[in-house]
Amino acid sequence: MKFIDRLRLERETSGTTFLRFLKNQKTNSIHLFFEGDSDSSFYLPHIKRRYSGGEVYCYSCGGKTSVYDVQRKLASHSLTKPQAMHSVDWMCFVDKDLSDFLPERFPSNDTVYVTDYYSIENYLVNSEIFTTLLIDCFVVKRGVFDNHDIIVEKFESELSKFHGHLARIMAWSLYMQRNGHRVDHDSIKLDQIFEFDENMTLVMILNDSEKLVTYLDTKCSLATPSEYFGVEPSILIEFKKKEPKTFTRGKFEIWFLMNFLKHLKQQLDQIPELEVRYTEPLLSKRDIVRFLGPRLLFCPASLELFLVRNLSLEA
Repeated sequence: MKFIDRLRLERETSGTTFLRFLKNQKTNSIHLFFEGDSDSSFYLPHIKRRYSGGEVYCYSCGGKTSVYDVQRKLASHSLTKPQAMHSVDWMCFVDKDLSDFLPERFPSNDTVYVTDYYSIENYLVNSEIFTTLLIDCFVVKRGVFDNHDIIVEKFESELSKFHGHLARIMAWSLYMQRNGHRVDHDSIKLDQIFEFDENMTLVMILNDSEKLVTYLDTKCSLATPSEYFGVEPSILIEFKKKEPKTFTRGKFEIWFLMNFLKHLKQQLDQIPELEVRYTEPLLSKRDIVRFLGPRLLFCPASLELFLVRNLSLEA
């Protein structure tokens, strides 16, 4: 392990996070615990619109397991702290991942918000956000660019197609996880599996099931047993009973969004009477939640209920 990784790991352990919480305790304050550094960009706008009781402290715990470790420490601390400190409140926030399809390892808790979808990124890929990006990221230098309705309709149809194709990848991932394997989703490069053709239509390059599984095995250093091909149809039936965003990895949806925008620019460049400048909506993929989070105008109903229930504790 690299030295910088050791420092980062030490910084993000549940123990060090809890110590930071103890040092920051003040009356009229609230403490928010997240999996990663950028998660606060998604949640804070909704929280600050509903909380005006004092200071807000944010903590990156370094993963879902660490959030629950911190939550247990916080719960024990709440039972022993003096009555006068009851105005110090805290909440935890985690992604659901594939918990709809896997045995849940983490207990249900009123102080832990779990996303409705696979992750917070899934909330950020929709026609409303896409329309906002058309306005924010495309600047017309010459000509007229006002066919937003047609473009949004195309985005929606290709996103639906993407969900259908990606179900095969997520079915494989679910099977491997059910059989005790860890799947490194970051190693799966969707650019090597999908492409957009000249009509902005999504095409699955690795459409053959055996070739797709061979690719996934190679990238994730796994070996899929042959029985998987007999199990795959039943997993896909499971998926069809659910909202696609519950089994579609959020970062994969972000890939679709970013690549659709990139190829849209290429299409617009082919119109002689139109000159459009495209501003890439993020410096790196790690920054996408910071960029898009504040642009989400609606608050998910489950998050609204969670905040109403928990923020009332400070009143």
